[in-house]
Amino acid sequence: KAQADDITQLKNSLLDLANQIEQLRAEIARNRGATEQLSNDLAGLQRQQRALSQGIDSRLKQLEPVTVTIDGRTYSVDPSEKRGFESALDAMKAQDYAKAIAGFNDLLDRYSRTPYAPQSYYWLGNAYYAQKDCKQATNAFNQLATRYPDDSRAAESLLSAGNCQIELNDRKAARRYYESVVKQYPGSEEAATAKERLAKLR
Repeated sequence: KAQADDITQLKNSLLDLANQIEQLRAEIARNRGATEQLSNDLAGLQRQQRALSQGIDSRLKQLEPVTVTIDGRTYSVDPSEKRGFESALDAMKAQDYAKAIAGFNDLLDRYSRTPYAPQSYYWLGNAYYAQKDCKQATNAFNQLATRYPDDSRAAESLLSAGNCQIELNDRKAARRYYESVVKQYPGSEEAATAKERLAKLR
């Protein structure tokens, strides 16, 4: 009987051991699943981090100054400054004068020292002139000629301002502008044209 009890006890011990082994296996499986989940979570976080990093780099790049060449000279400008000018110029080329006017005015308001200013005033004057707004056109042309007298478009701007005065029936003001062209830019094509128009005003 003692031997039978021993065998029974051994069987029970074996069963307990088998149960413990199963529990250990289950725990290992759970741990393996948790490890896999952790690995997946980590991989996901790493992907998010890379995406965020790329997004930040992309945004920072959009804020970095870009180098542009304007009238043969190199300048450093904000990307939004460059886009603003190009957008307004595209509108001008498409003869969408209202959009061009809004774009050039916005650029000049936001970037008072922009190297695009001479061109912006020039195209702004032409856009206003195309809309028959000679008063605003004169103002834009005058801004260019006064602020940037050495600009390649300054003589033409003064001549255009004179033409605007003819449209406004202000012959006296037109004469002043034409005389300024002759005086400030002697020998230029614009000066020759101004002389012809002065002769017609006498």
